[in-house]
Amino acid sequence: MTDPKTLIRGYCESLWAIVGVTPSYHEDIFDEKAKLPQVVVSHVLTQPKVIAFSDTLDEDNRYYIGTYAVDVWSLKKDERWLMMKEVDRIFQSLIYGDDQIDQYEPKAWRDINAVETNPKLYHSQILIEVRYYS
Repeated sequence: MTDPKTLIRGYCESLWAIVGVTPSYHEDIFDEKAKLPQVVVSHVLTQPKVIAFSDTLDEDNRYYIGTYAVDVWSLKKDERWLMMKEVDRIFQSLIYGDDQIDQYEPKAWRDINAVETNPKLYHSQILIEVRYYS
């Protein structure tokens, strides 16, 4: 199975449909040298869950809940807002999963602006929970 972080990044990149806003895409960290706007996908936490009672906890009796952060960065407040709406659109269209992930569940956005910097950086983050079987 492909790493869910790579799948999430790939969906952001391949399903992006905003004309005039073309972000660079990264995994794990914001790239200070890359152009803005940016979309960064990072792994937060993965928890194994038991499917049924069993004497063994082998791979066939578990599924996983993974939490991934999708961060959008922009120099423009309006552009950041468009990027947030686009990430919402992408993952609402995938809520019932695909051939590798059983379910995508986007959570609420939070703003983490760095407006005291020069230039101002507008930064927001959403957590996306995914359920998959190994």
